[in-house]
Amino acid sequence: GLRLDDRTLAWRSGGSEGEIALARIRTARFETRLDLSVRARLVTDDGRRITLPQDCLPQPPALEEALRRRNVTTERHHFGLRPDR
Repeated sequence: GLRLDDRTLAWRSGGSEGEIALARIRTARFETRLDLSVRARLVTDDGRRITLPQDCLPQPPALEEALRRRNVTTERHHFGLRPDR
């Protein structure tokens, strides 16, 4: 599950769980992968990257909008294919 309020983002999936204050999130990155699934990563104020468990995420646009409403910066990154060198 995932819980978002005006101060914290918390998640739980299987045996792992976590919580972070929204003030500590520098940016939330939504990365579209080749299979068109979206990975959500949080970049913290100290540069750490936290990948949120895929199975606890709501639809990415809904989460992105909810974070924006709480003044968390979001970024979208789409996959790219590099040409052979």
